[in-house]
Amino acid sequence: MSRERVEGGGAGATDGRYRRVVAAVLAWTVVTSALVAGVGVAGVGVAGAASAQDGDDSAAAPPLQVSDEGAQLTDEERQAVESGVRRGARLAQMQGATVNQSHRQAAVNGTIEAVAQSQSANVTQIQRAAAGAAHGTFVQSQNASVEQVQAAVGGSTAGALSQTQNASARQTQAAAYGASHGALAQRQSVTVEQIQVAAEGAAAGACAEPVNETVDIATIQEAAQGAAYGALESSDGAALEKVEAGARGGADGVLTQVQSVNIKQVQVIAMGASSGAVRQSQQATVEQVQSAANGAAAGTVTQVQNVTVVQIQVIADSAAGGALSQSQQASATQIQAAARGVSQGAVVQITQTQVVNIYQIQIIVEQSASTTAEQAAESGTTDVEVIVESGRENVDESLSEESGAETPEPTPDETPEEPEPEEPAAEPELESVNATTGESNVTVENPNDVPVTVTVSNDTGAVTSATVPAGESETVEALPPGNYTLTAETGDGTSVDVN
Repeated sequence: MSRERVEGGGAGATDGRYRRVVAAVLAWTVVTSALVAGVGVAGVGVAGAASAQDGDDSAAAPPLQVSDEGAQLTDEERQAVESGVRRGARLAQMQGATVNQSHRQAAVNGTIEAVAQSQSANVTQIQRAAAGAAHGTFVQSQNASVEQVQAAVGGSTAGALSQTQNASARQTQAAAYGASHGALAQRQSVTVEQIQVAAEGAAAGACAEPVNETVDIATIQEAAQGAAYGALESSDGAALEKVEAGARGGADGVLTQVQSVNIKQVQVIAMGASSGAVRQSQQATVEQVQSAANGAAAGTVTQVQNVTVVQIQVIADSAAGGALSQSQQASATQIQAAARGVSQGAVVQITQTQVVNIYQIQIIVEQSASTTAEQAAESGTTDVEVIVESGRENVDESLSEESGAETPEPTPDETPEEPEPEEPAAEPELESVNATTGESNVTVENPNDVPVTVTVSNDTGAVTSATVPAGESETVEALPPGNYTLTAETGDGTSVDVN
């Protein structure tokens, strides 16, 4: 057998959580040009005949028009775009979504635009990001226009692909899923342009350097979803670049330390931080907006075990907005540190004193963050830890004094809004292996990050098998004339599609 490296293999070890799927079986005939293909069987021509088909449940739909006018894409990139969108549609359909052809085409168009912006993404990364963006959009696309679908897919794909140097292909897919899903959930009250920039910012933030190799897929999804949703929640009148900055900062900040939080907490922290920063962004710079959201999310996520999701959302929102209210005199560093220290101190103090009144928390946290940023600006302090400690002290003192105050609880209508609770998206299934047949051989490329065993069979049973290492290819040589089928599975018996 011969071996060659396949460019763009995915990163990150499997943990056995991939969904089990029915294997697609590749069938072909050696030496003749006839195809042996029945229902559900992918057919491949011999010696340069037809290329492999995708073999998924969307094959009956009209072909997608992959056009890269004005965007110089290679043939491989264009194929990755189409394959990724098709995979995203299939995953959405598995969750009960209906995906129409116009939305599929809009997703392709948005992905093409995003890939044209990327300078370093390989075809595996493109396919994964496209799949995640399309999946997240399609499960949220009921009553969405084609322009909204294109904006959500394009923005989230662009954001995810901008961070491919920091995150694995699976992480970029998760970030693109969450960002597109969260952004499109706000489609009734925002513009197409706002959807696009919020999705882009959230996906990029969820793929930023702190998440590399350390954060699970569901957490990344919820960070991106919450950040995009929160940024758009406060986007009325906000500049597009500040909406993007708020989403990016919220997603990035909440992923700095997530070992002790659940995915719902991750979502609402990112949502609150992004919302608070964008709401107070009118007089701030883009850097200040991103810093405020980042600091508020990073501070809130540190100690949340005994705090409700409503409380932590309010803390993140108020800390970001309060610190950013001093944007005319405080630097981005001072704003970020103030938001981080106050939000961190508020969570700890609420846990200790059992402060439950939302109005108290909102007012005190916002005032404390504003005061901390103002003090840092007036004193000229740029030491982050000094500002963080000052923020903790300010909010600790204020919450301790007010913990027994009689302040009316908000009515249900005044409770901060949250996106509808949602189960984490299913773990992305294994990538299909790609088989290319010759006159007396078959070459199998494995784009996955785990080895895959392929078995070549004929009418009498298995002829031979070979293990294809992760990200590599194997060629089975010297097959005698006859009809053959090819199946594939991982070491734990999980079936793998064959193209």
